[in-house]
Amino acid sequence: MARQAPQPDRIRDEYLEAVLEPDPFRARAIARDAAASGIAVGTLYAEVFAPVLIEVGSRWESGAISVAHEHLAAEVTASLVSELAGRLRLAPEAGRLAIVACSPGERHCVGGQMLTGLLEGEAWEVLYLGATLPVEDLVALADSEVPDVVALSTTMRDHLPDAQATVEALQSLAEPPLVAVGGQAYESEEAAHRIGADLWAPTALDAPALIRERVPPA
Repeated sequence: MARQAPQPDRIRDEYLEAVLEPDPFRARAIARDAAASGIAVGTLYAEVFAPVLIEVGSRWESGAISVAHEHLAAEVTASLVSELAGRLRLAPEAGRLAIVACSPGERHCVGGQMLTGLLEGEAWEVLYLGATLPVEDLVALADSEVPDVVALSTTMRDHLPDAQATVEALQSLAEPPLVAVGGQAYESEEAAHRIGADLWAPTALDAPALIRERVPPA
């Protein structure tokens, strides 16, 4: 009889316990074993990694854990997101190009990494730019590469003004891309539209389908 894959909520609890202990080796083993058991990478992203990082961030804000624990959890998770993305990646086809970045000043980049892997799993070509990219550099790259979409991840609300400035600068280009935003800083679609974004994704797992509706394969 085939072994039944563990439930995501149990994996989430075990992974949270491991990163808080902290036991990075065990945390990585839990995630790798879950992927090997047949749980989809997207499910791990959405139902394990994302809620664990939210919980860790909440505990840090309340003073229950140190910033060192919060950084460790983020770095271990980021390394796993990159590692597991290899299970998703397809060769680019259909000519669709996305730029994925954090909004200026934003250092929490795991959400952007998740989205990059998920888009690459749909055969997008993706330029992933990581954290704290200056507005002018992102806009210059978008101007030269003419992407179909620019996706911005923002976790901290303090960075929303800079996100808005980025959105406005992208939309002023001669060939403006679809601008999609996501992250904890946006509580609703209305919040995303207030800064001028074209599209809001509640989670990284939701984003590819929402983007595909606006930018379908050729």
